[in-house]
Amino acid sequence: MDRHGKQARFNRRNQNHEKHKDRERKKEDLEYNGIKYFNMLEKRVAILLAENEVPFEFSKRFETQTKKGRPNFREVDFWLDAPRVLRGCPSSVQALEVKSRIRAGRSRCQRLELLTAGIETFTVLPHTVDLWEREGLFEDFGLTEKTIRGHKKR
Repeated sequence: MDRHGKQARFNRRNQNHEKHKDRERKKEDLEYNGIKYFNMLEKRVAILLAENEVPFEFSKRFETQTKKGRPNFREVDFWLDAPRVLRGCPSSVQALEVKSRIRAGRSRCQRLELLTAGIETFTVLPHTVDLWEREGLFEDFGLTEKTIRGHKKR
Protein backbone atom coordinates (compact mmCIF):
# COMPACT_ATOMS: atom_id res chain seq x y z
CA MET A 1 0.00 0.00 0.00
CA ASP A 2 1.31 3.40 -0.84
CA ARG A 3 1.30 6.49 1.33
CA HIS A 4 -2.19 7.69 0.32
CA GLY A 5 -3.98 4.37 0.51
CA LYS A 6 -4.59 4.12 -3.23
CA GLN A 7 -3.85 0.41 -3.28
CA ALA A 8 -6.32 -0.25 -0.46
CA ARG A 9 -9.07 1.71 -2.28
CA PHE A 10 -8.34 -0.20 -5.48
CA ASN A 11 -8.57 -3.54 -3.63
CA ARG A 12 -11.91 -2.57 -2.02
CA ARG A 13 -13.29 -1.47 -5.39
CA ASN A 14 -12.11 -4.70 -6.98
CA GLN A 15 -13.69 -6.79 -4.18
CA ASN A 16 -17.02 -4.98 -4.62
CA HIS A 17 -16.84 -5.62 -8.36
CA GLU A 18 -16.26 -9.34 -7.71
CA LYS A 19 -19.24 -9.44 -5.29
CA HIS A 20 -21.41 -7.82 -7.96
CA LYS A 21 -20.27 -10.39 -10.54
CA ASP A 22 -21.09 -13.20 -8.06
CA ARG A 23 -24.60 -11.78 -7.56
CA GLU A 24 -25.09 -11.67 -11.33
CA ARG A 25 -23.93 -15.30 -11.63
CA LYS A 26 -26.37 -16.34 -8.90
CA LYS A 27 -29.23 -14.59 -10.70
CA GLU A 28 -28.39 -16.52 -13.85
CA ASP A 29 -28.40 -19.75 -11.84
CA LEU A 30 -32.01 -19.16 -10.77
CA GLU A 31 -33.41 -20.03 -14.20
CA TYR A 32 -34.77 -23.50 -14.91
CA ASN A 33 -36.87 -24.62 -17.91
CA GLY A 34 -37.29 -21.03 -19.04
CA ILE A 35 -38.67 -19.80 -15.69
CA LYS A 36 -36.67 -17.46 -13.47
CA TYR A 37 -37.20 -18.30 -9.79
CA PHE A 38 -36.79 -15.87 -6.92
CA ASN A 39 -34.34 -18.04 -4.95
CA MET A 40 -32.50 -21.37 -5.08
CA LEU A 41 -35.02 -23.07 -2.80
CA GLU A 42 -37.82 -22.41 -5.30
CA LYS A 43 -35.60 -23.65 -8.12
CA ARG A 44 -34.86 -26.86 -6.18
CA VAL A 45 -38.59 -27.47 -5.69
CA ALA A 46 -39.22 -26.85 -9.41
CA ILE A 47 -36.51 -29.38 -10.31
CA LEU A 48 -38.03 -31.97 -7.94
CA LEU A 49 -41.51 -31.47 -9.39
CA ALA A 50 -40.20 -31.69 -12.96
CA GLU A 51 -38.13 -34.82 -12.22
CA ASN A 52 -41.24 -36.46 -10.72
CA GLU A 53 -43.38 -35.37 -13.70
CA VAL A 54 -45.71 -33.22 -11.61
CA PRO A 55 -47.18 -30.44 -13.78
CA PHE A 56 -47.34 -27.10 -11.99
CA GLU A 57 -47.94 -23.42 -12.50
CA PHE A 58 -45.37 -21.08 -10.93
CA SER A 59 -46.50 -18.02 -8.99
CA LYS A 60 -50.26 -18.40 -9.43
CA ARG A 61 -52.36 -15.47 -8.21
CA PHE A 62 -55.64 -15.77 -6.32
CA GLU A 63 -58.26 -13.27 -5.28
CA THR A 64 -58.75 -13.31 -1.50
CA GLN A 65 -60.15 -11.12 1.26
CA THR A 66 -58.40 -9.62 4.27
CA LYS A 67 -59.66 -10.17 7.82
CA LYS A 68 -61.59 -6.93 7.46
CA GLY A 69 -63.27 -8.15 4.27
CA ARG A 70 -61.32 -6.01 1.81
CA PRO A 71 -60.44 -7.56 -1.57
CA ASN A 72 -56.84 -8.69 -1.83
CA PHE A 73 -54.60 -10.83 -4.02
CA ARG A 74 -52.26 -13.59 -2.87
CA GLU A 75 -49.80 -15.71 -4.83
CA VAL A 76 -48.76 -19.27 -4.18
CA ASP A 77 -45.33 -20.31 -5.37
CA PHE A 78 -46.40 -23.62 -6.94
CA TRP A 79 -49.91 -24.60 -8.01
CA LEU A 80 -49.99 -28.33 -8.80
CA ASP A 81 -52.21 -29.76 -11.55
CA ALA A 82 -54.16 -31.78 -8.96
CA PRO A 83 -54.12 -32.35 -5.19
CA ARG A 84 -51.29 -34.70 -4.23
CA VAL A 85 -49.99 -36.38 -1.11
CA LEU A 86 -46.34 -35.45 -0.79
CA ARG A 87 -43.82 -36.83 1.67
CA GLY A 88 -44.11 -34.90 4.93
CA CYS A 89 -47.53 -33.36 4.13
CA PRO A 90 -50.31 -34.25 6.56
CA SER A 91 -52.91 -34.31 3.75
CA SER A 92 -53.17 -33.87 0.01
CA VAL A 93 -52.29 -30.38 -1.20
CA GLN A 94 -52.42 -28.50 -4.46
CA ALA A 95 -50.59 -25.29 -3.44
CA LEU A 96 -46.98 -25.11 -2.21
CA GLU A 97 -45.56 -22.02 -0.56
CA VAL A 98 -41.75 -22.06 -0.37
CA LYS A 99 -40.17 -20.23 2.59
CA SER A 100 -36.53 -20.09 3.64
CA ARG A 101 -37.81 -19.58 7.20
CA ILE A 102 -41.13 -19.02 8.87
CA ARG A 103 -42.13 -15.46 9.62
CA ALA A 104 -45.06 -16.20 11.88
CA GLY A 105 -47.26 -13.18 11.21
CA ARG A 106 -46.93 -12.86 7.45
CA SER A 107 -47.01 -16.60 6.65
CA ARG A 108 -50.00 -17.21 8.87
CA CYS A 109 -51.92 -14.25 7.44
CA GLN A 110 -51.29 -15.39 3.87
CA ARG A 111 -52.22 -18.97 4.69
CA LEU A 112 -55.49 -17.94 6.37
CA GLU A 113 -56.49 -15.63 3.50
CA LEU A 114 -55.91 -18.43 0.99
CA LEU A 115 -57.75 -20.90 3.22
CA THR A 116 -60.84 -18.66 3.32
CA ALA A 117 -60.70 -18.68 -0.50
CA GLY A 118 -60.71 -22.50 -0.37
CA ILE A 119 -57.00 -23.00 -1.09
CA GLU A 120 -55.11 -25.25 1.31
CA THR A 121 -51.35 -24.53 1.17
CA PHE A 122 -48.37 -26.47 2.44
CA THR A 123 -45.35 -24.44 3.55
CA VAL A 124 -42.16 -25.96 2.16
CA LEU A 125 -39.08 -25.23 4.28
CA PRO A 126 -35.43 -26.03 3.47
CA HIS A 127 -35.47 -29.22 5.56
CA THR A 128 -38.53 -30.42 3.58
CA VAL A 129 -36.69 -29.92 0.28
CA ASP A 130 -33.67 -31.77 1.73
CA LEU A 131 -35.99 -34.66 2.70
CA TRP A 132 -37.56 -34.76 -0.78
CA GLU A 133 -34.14 -34.74 -2.46
CA ARG A 134 -32.89 -37.49 -0.16
CA GLU A 135 -35.95 -39.79 0.06
CA GLY A 136 -38.19 -38.80 -2.83
CA LEU A 137 -41.18 -36.55 -3.31
CA PHE A 138 -43.85 -39.20 -2.78
CA GLU A 139 -44.47 -41.72 -0.02
CA ASP A 140 -44.31 -45.25 -1.36
CA PHE A 141 -46.70 -46.70 1.28
CA GLY A 142 -44.81 -50.00 1.15
CA LEU A 143 -45.88 -50.83 -2.41
CA THR A 144 -43.39 -52.85 -4.37
CA GLU A 145 -43.55 -54.46 -7.80
CA LYS A 146 -44.31 -57.80 -6.12
CA THR A 147 -47.26 -56.47 -4.09
CA ILE A 148 -48.63 -54.63 -7.12
CA ARG A 149 -48.42 -57.81 -9.23
CA GLY A 150 -50.04 -59.79 -6.40
CA HIS A 151 -53.04 -57.43 -6.39
CA LYS A 152 -53.47 -57.67 -10.15
CA LYS A 153 -53.75 -61.49 -10.09
CA ARG A 154 -56.70 -61.49 -7.70
